[in-house]
Formats: sequence, structure tokens, C-alpha cells
Amino acid sequence: MYTGNVHDTEGATTHCPACGAPLIRIQVDLFVSRPIIEVLTETRSSKAKVGRQNDHVSQMGLLVEA
Repeated sequence: MYTGNVHDTEGATTHCPACGAPLIRIQVDLFVSRPIIEVLTETRSSKAKVGRQNDHVSQMGLLVEA
């Protein structure tokens, strides 16, 4: 369940339906009031892995202007 603009990392995280790994995590930087969206991509079937690896999930951080 997405909790909207409430500062709730767990509620703002989208998980993989197959394995439960986090796929999209949204956090707010309280100093600049911008949402920071971490896009976690499935790499189980891909040879290319980006960023920090967590089993079959790799992480790429993106900063999105509010």
C-alpha cells in the first residue's frame, strides 16, 4: 500500500511480487524537501548489474526535483 506524502519508507516502497525484494523506494530529503527515488531493477535474467547488488536486485539512485 502506497502511503502518499507521509514520510513512511516502508509504505512508499514497491516490492517484487515474485520474491518480495524492494523495487522502488521513495524517501524525502528533509533538508531540500525533494523526493529521492531509488529505482531497484530485477537482474536475475540480465547480465548487466548496476550499483550495489542485493541477491538478484541492483540499485541505482535517482534524484527527482519536487
